[in-house]
Amino acid sequence: MLLVKPPDKQKLRSVIAGLVDGNLAREEVESWYRAVVAEYGDVDLSVKDGYWYFHSLSALVIPIALGDDETWFLRPRDLREYLHDLDQVASSETWHNITRVRAHQVEHFELRWPLIMFEHSEPAAFDRVGLTPVRGIFDVHHDLVEHTHLLYKGDLYLMVRQYDDLAHQVMLLGNNRDEAQLREFIAQLEIA
Repeated sequence: MLLVKPPDKQKLRSVIAGLVDGNLAREEVESWYRAVVAEYGDVDLSVKDGYWYFHSLSALVIPIALGDDETWFLRPRDLREYLHDLDQVASSETWHNITRVRAHQVEHFELRWPLIMFEHSEPAAFDRVGLTPVRGIFDVHHDLVEHTHLLYKGDLYLMVRQYDDLAHQVMLLGNNRDEAQLREFIAQLEIA
């Protein structure tokens, strides 16, 4: 049984590891999350220490049907990605000249401009090219999103899919507004 206390990084990591290992049930952890928030309000965790991963636990028992074999919005691999990020394990995934980076490898204060939105209804496209997207709750609105940080020629891009009425679209943000490089990046990615 999980004690209703705000977690530190190590406690959060052990809860997520318990989910991954099957030692904790989704319902138990989601209930713990709700109890902690009800009792204490927001938690005193930095983003680096898992603030958004803690809030993502509220989505553990949200079912999803996208035509694949997934049952839940938060997949086991998302939880494993949370652990890798908390442990500061760098991603080694690449596609052509594009490298996926994990959140700990990104400067969170770096300005990103909205660059483009495009129709894209294939949720498994990033998987197909080997650039793992991560699902969770990563903003103050507690929207359900899937995102991936990608590095191309020294520029950082963030591809985001919101699981609401815009689930058929992908928003691309970046730290460089160079249109020629953006077109080149999208062509390299081969999913748009």
